[in-house]
Amino acid sequence: MLRPQHPHGGAGSVSLHPNLTGGGLGTTAGSRAPQTSLVDGLDPVAENLQKIKAAISGLLQYIETQPDSLSWPTIMDRFSTISSQLANLSKIVKSERIPDMRRMDVIPFLVSAETDPGLEKTTEGRIPVMSHDKFPDYFRSKMEPEVEHRFQEAYYKVPPNNAELSQKADKQVQNLNKVVSALVESLSAAKEAWESKTAGLSKIPLTHDVNDTNALLLAMTTGKGLISPPGSSNAYPKYQPGFPGAGGQASQNR
Repeated sequence: MLRPQHPHGGAGSVSLHPNLTGGGLGTTAGSRAPQTSLVDGLDPVAENLQKIKAAISGLLQYIETQPDSLSWPTIMDRFSTISSQLANLSKIVKSERIPDMRRMDVIPFLVSAETDPGLEKTTEGRIPVMSHDKFPDYFRSKMEPEVEHRFQEAYYKVPPNNAELSQKADKQVQNLNKVVSALVESLSAAKEAWESKTAGLSKIPLTHDVNDTNALLLAMTTGKGLISPPGSSNAYPKYQPGFPGAGGQASQNR
């Protein structure tokens, strides 16, 4: 039974969604407006839940039946699909069309030890009977005693909130943050220096002249441009285009 918890109390008794009333589940609401809004809003919620269930079942079947062909991209795609479906479901539940379900209680109005076909169909075979033994398990608002005991044991193993331990932990976190910050600054400075150095190499001006280099090569190989000192008897070979120099001139004279 869906019963809105009105702050001033009081709730009418009106039959609601057929899928919810089947199997010994009834509904009550304060007025027909919230009832109609809830009925209209539950359809997209149920539809999205079916899609999420099918996606999860497909993923589990893929993992169990094809363990040799598992690929990380395929699994990530399936997880992405499930994540988007969950986000869509959350968006629908938070919309203004659907009342706040946290303010509603679900309780059975008929408890029986006999099999209920409507309940079994609604729950897809998970809950065929709504008996006195099953009711506390399905509508439990607290943990089972065994689970609660194990939870308390795990809770007590956690060290208590000690102010001194908290201060030491905070100090260690601060020191670690300082080390990480210094390391980040050092790496950033090294990166900037390397980038500036690399950028500067491409902007270095030329320290040579191509024409001067060619003139020097011609002077060394052919003697072009060389002038004999005054009074010197050694004459440099005359430059002739097409000949390699003195050796070429001598060969031509012969």
